[in-house]
Amino acid sequence: MDIGGQRAAIFCLHSFYTVHTPLEATESVKQKYLNHPLIRNERHATFAAMVELMDINVGRIMRSLEQQKLLDNTLVIFTSDNGGIRSISYQDPLRGGKGSYYEGGTRVPLVVSFPSRIAPRTDATPVINADFYPTLASVINADVSKQTLDGSDLSPLWFDNKTLENRNLYWHFPIYLQAYNASADQSRDPLFRTRLRLDYAPRKMEATPLFSKITYLSYMT
Repeated sequence: MDIGGQRAAIFCLHSFYTVHTPLEATESVKQKYLNHPLIRNERHATFAAMVELMDINVGRIMRSLEQQKLLDNTLVIFTSDNGGIRSISYQDPLRGGKGSYYEGGTRVPLVVSFPSRIAPRTDATPVINADFYPTLASVINADVSKQTLDGSDLSPLWFDNKTLENRNLYWHFPIYLQAYNASADQSRDPLFRTRLRLDYAPRKMEATPLFSKITYLSYMT
C-alpha cells in the first residue's frame, strides 16, 4: 500500500461482533430463514441471518482489496476463537460446543487467502490460533528470535506445502459461564467441561488426556 508515496506493509485485525449474543439481525434477512426446514425457531433464524450478514461483509472486504489491486499480495486469515453455543446452533456432527474441550468447542473454521503465494488446496494439519503471531512475523521478516513463543510458524506449510513437526496442542479456558444442558451437551465429564453447574460437588483433580485438534485450512483465490 502506498503511504506518503512509499510502499508499506499494513496489518488490520477486524473482529466482527457477530456471530455472538445478543442475537440481532436485519429483519428482512431473518425472515427468509423462518420457514427453512433446518431452522428450529425464531432464535435460530436470527442466528442464521447473522451468519449470512457476516459473510456479506467479509465479501465486501475481499472485493475492496480486489478493486484496489491489493488482493493478490494480501494475506487474509478468516477464523474463529471457539466453537458455537449449542443452545443456539448445534455443532453436529462435532460433539459439545463453546466451553467444551470436545471438537465442537475447539475446532473452528480457518480459511487463508494469499493468491500470489498460496495455491488453492485443503490441508488437515492441526494448528492453533497461537500460530498466527510467529507466522505473520515470518511473513514480514520480523526478528522474534529473542521471544518465547507458544505457536509455530505456519509459512512453510502455507507457502511450500511442507509438513509441520508433530506436537501437542493445549487449551486453557479458566472461566465459568452459564450452566450447560447435560443432555444437549452430551457429557458431564469434568475432564472436558469448563462450565460447571452450581449444584456440582467438588471433585478431586485428575490428569487430563491430551487431544490433537483438527483444523482444516482452505486456501482459496
